Amino acid sequence: MDFSTPRWPVPFRLLSGTAGKEVRKDDVILSSYCGKSVQFNHSGESMSQGCPVCAEMGSSKNQDRWIAGDSDCGLYQMGNIALPGYLVLAPRRHVVRWTELERSERESLERFRGVVEEMLLGTEVIRKVYFLSFGEVCPHLHIHCFPRTIWMADDHSEAGGVDGAAVFVHYRKALACSGTPEEVLAMVRRLRNAFPERRSSQK
Repeated sequence: MDFSTPRWPVPFRLLSGTAGKEVRKDDVILSSYCGKSVQFNHSGESMSQGCPVCAEMGSSKNQDRWIAGDSDCGLYQMGNIALPGYLVLAPRRHVVRWTELERSERESLERFRGVVEEMLLGTEVIRKVYFLSFGEVCPHLHIHCFPRTIWMADDHSEAGGVDGAAVFVHYRKALACSGTPEEVLAMVRRLRNAFPERRSSQK
């Protein structure tokens, strides 16, 4: 198969044209994650000291947002966003790509993902859970478990259904806050108590 010619129109000269500035492995990228400044190289190799996901896994400061974990992965409430049930699922080990996951890590992530979906859909107002992984701002592999509520659907419904991408982008910004509101912590406690394998300790 000839991959040089796409089967669909490609806008903005994505496959041909002037190449952007080459990014080397040691180039430093500055960004932000959960309201925190992040500095890392393009490959993510230098992030183990300053990686925000690694910090979430090992810090005692976020115990109020921690839900559950095992030896391979951890689950916690996203910080600085006032949306109960917006969780982050990630391997404990600093992994950048899916192909780097060990079998036990893949199995653990999938098991936790299934439990999260079941628990969130069991609440009164959540009708769908979006599972998203980007790795653009923070290259430590992690999954956003984003609860799409009834009222979100009412605000972003179109003829063909709910625009999930628009929902995610809009409410990530609209619900940004400082700290963790009590209603969010209440959901954390509810999920923590309901988790079938309650391992709330981070250690």
